[in-house]
Amino acid sequence: MVSALLDALNYIGGALDKPGRAVRGGLAGRPDELLAAIPFSDSAGWTDPSRAVSGRDLLTMRGWDTGNDTLDTLLGAGVEMALDPTTLIGGAVGARLGRLGGRALEGAAMARGPGYATTAEDLLRQVGRLDDPETAIRRIENIQQMAPQAFAEVPEGSKLLNAGAEGFAARTPAGDVVRVGGVLNDRPDGVFRGRPISPDVLQATRAADYPGTKFRNIRAERVPFAERVGDESYWGRPGFNNDPSRLNALDQRLEPTGLGFGDRKADNAGIYRGRDVVIDPGAVDELPGYAGGFQTVTPAGDPFAMSRAILDLLGGQPAMRRALDAGLAAPRYEQNLGRFGASAGASLGAL
Repeated sequence: MVSALLDALNYIGGALDKPGRAVRGGLAGRPDELLAAIPFSDSAGWTDPSRAVSGRDLLTMRGWDTGNDTLDTLLGAGVEMALDPTTLIGGAVGARLGRLGGRALEGAAMARGPGYATTAEDLLRQVGRLDDPETAIRRIENIQQMAPQAFAEVPEGSKLLNAGAEGFAARTPAGDVVRVGGVLNDRPDGVFRGRPISPDVLQATRAADYPGTKFRNIRAERVPFAERVGDESYWGRPGFNNDPSRLNALDQRLEPTGLGFGDRKADNAGIYRGRDVVIDPGAVDELPGYAGGFQTVTPAGDPFAMSRAILDLLGGQPAMRRALDAGLAAPRYEQNLGRFGASAGASLGAL
């Protein structure tokens, strides 16, 4: 019984080694061994198992053996693994699976969000520093009623910058800005779209929607900090279309791309990396014929229990916070798990 089992295992091992055996035979100058990759080549008489070349044989032929039996055996095994096509195939498959899994985990992490402990009360204590505290109170209380979980997007220690018609903005300790406010869905396709993708519109690192009502979501965005927001001495007043203000100049830059700066005012514009940009996507209109894209908006929600458990093993919500502070939408699970999958797949292929 044991003998039969060993014979079976030996046959399976020899069959799995045939692609690597063909490569080693070719490198050793034995062209007949190239046929070893074909199944049942030994049984058909096309190849002779006695002419098979091991990894250790290759080292000896090249004069690379050390003379130490144990070390040469280990080095020979390494050569066989490196030259085995199944190792490469396993690595490629493993990398692909790792990237797919990483991408799914990134999506789950983005939906889960950073999970800060900030509350509406934390922000209400800061309204006294604003020019219009009454508006800020109304907006914060409105968000509290519609989607209180959206405050978990605001890092502890953030400073309120302003409040507008739909929400508020706060500067985070990392130096960027989190904007939380309502977005109206008035589109016939029923899709809540993200910011238009344009160099003249400030692009968000993160955009997540918390369900509010059928026609309005509460959106949290992380965006870079822009200079001179609200500075009318810099932006001027929009006036007529031929007014040489920077606001009109920005509108004229947008128009050829199919966008318009409809709500032209200093509070909706800023300077980012030396470029005048619209900072509020609600101030941008799609003109007829706009064919550009929109940033992806993540539906906020709690991932499945298994996803939560894996995310916790990979650093949990603190990892998501670190990624956001570094200007990333999510931890780089796709990249890291792709490398891990390649190594694991190559190891399994070699085995």
